[in-house]
Amino acid sequence: MKYCKHCAKDYPDSMNFCTECGAALERKEAEVPPVNVAGGNAPVRRVKKRRPVWKVVLIVLAALVGGFFILLNYLNNVATYLRMEPDHLIAPKVGGSTTVDIDYDGYIWHINHVPDWVDVVEDEDKIGVEVRKNTTGVPREGSITVQSGKCLAQVIITQAGVASYISPSQRVIHFDKGGGSRDVSIDTDGGDYQIDRPDFVSVSEDDDSEISIRTGRNTGEYRSGYVRIKEDGVTASIYVSQGGKCNDCHGSGTQLCPQCMGQGGWGYGMFYTKCWGCDGNGRIKCGTCNGSGERE
Repeated sequence: MKYCKHCAKDYPDSMNFCTECGAALERKEAEVPPVNVAGGNAPVRRVKKRRPVWKVVLIVLAALVGGFFILLNYLNNVATYLRMEPDHLIAPKVGGSTTVDIDYDGYIWHINHVPDWVDVVEDEDKIGVEVRKNTTGVPREGSITVQSGKCLAQVIITQAGVASYISPSQRVIHFDKGGGSRDVSIDTDGGDYQIDRPDFVSVSEDDDSEISIRTGRNTGEYRSGYVRIKEDGVTASIYVSQGGKCNDCHGSGTQLCPQCMGQGGWGYGMFYTKCWGCDGNGRIKCGTCNGSGERE
């Protein structure tokens, strides 16, 4: 018996070349059956060929990848409901930040869309939302879209384009003649406001929500004026006053008698009558400063 060592195919002794590959045939030596100790012939055991290692590795990898995608598809599509709370955010012109909770019965959710003027941070079952300052001058609206499986949910975001109110924490401020400083909180849905002030007042902006109003020492008369905060046609006023010399008597403590106009009386000679208002002095105590010459 002959065989082809390449094709492992047996041929009769009369053949010299393999009909499959054309290789020269080799003679197949007779197999000696193993001797059974008990005296009988032992059965011949056939040796199975092993698969190459790389084929086994490929099969295992393919099974793992396929299983991963099946699991991922299941996790992505298992949700039956998806809700976001709150589902509508209203932001002022200056912007701001908040948190949106996500309620769903799935395992995985992801964000599909975010407006380009909104920043989001994903954190387990909630989203941190930060709306940037609106500098366009017009209102704008957008939405954040979240998906879990076939379920979709949206948060509508509406942002104002102009300020609608300005409210300072103090409307009236008074300083004594020595001067001083006061901090005033500004509650507004804007943030780009302008400030007008009297000449004796200085104003500094600590941030978008607070200003500091200052006055120096006053060596002149009592003075007052308005600090006006303006933005987008909205105005808020703070009345500021500072003590000093009396404006009516200019620090003298007296003023011209309104009855006799400073003459001290009426008539001439024997017909002269002393003014009862000023007792003939022509001047009376200043009613504004009560005669002190100072107005605090």
